Amino acid sequence: MHRIVFGTVATTLVSLFCVSVVGFAQPAVPGVAPVGARAHVSKGTGYYPDPSALEGGYKDKRGAKLLTLQAFLEGKAPFVSVAMDSKNGLVYGTRLRILELEKKYGRVIEFHVVDTGGAFRSKGMSRIDICTANERASLDPTINGRLTLVLQGVSRGGQRGADDALGAFETHQAQNSQEAQEAQEAQEAHVEGEENALDLEVEGEE
Repeated sequence: MHRIVFGTVATTLVSLFCVSVVGFAQPAVPGVAPVGARAHVSKGTGYYPDPSALEGGYKDKRGAKLLTLQAFLEGKAPFVSVAMDSKNGLVYGTRLRILELEKKYGRVIEFHVVDTGGAFRSKGMSRIDICTANERASLDPTINGRLTLVLQGVSRGGQRGADDALGAFETHQAQNSQEAQEAQEAQEAHVEGEENALDLEVEGEE
């Protein structure tokens, strides 16, 4: 009787442990798709903010600032703007990852579908244009190769426009910069105070 009860309790505990482990949100691994994720293979190209008719200007299809891959890698943008077929079923602000670029840079990169163009009509998920800093960056072999897209859902600010996310990001960056400046000024004041105290001690000895 005791063995049966103990066995039942042990089995229950093991089951709960397994459920908790499976349900636990695992951290994203660069270049690796999460289990059960929706993935699509796409042909990549690059474009960059430029006033020419070919590149399409400095704004996405809703008038928000285009954010480049290089700006994201430098910590100056919260995501990377990409263009795709507007009829592929992905709403403005859809988040996705590109495994080949994550492997290249060794980090998880968030891309947002916020732009489109005539070259993508009727292409579905088979084509993607990645926003880069300049023409040279747009010619990167990885960007212009076979890419694996992993869909992540829609960004909270997607339907309102990328400017919301960018504004929040820039505010956070400005706060960090101000805090760093204040810390530096405090350190300089401390050093100056110590130097003044040392000068007074020297004068007293004289």
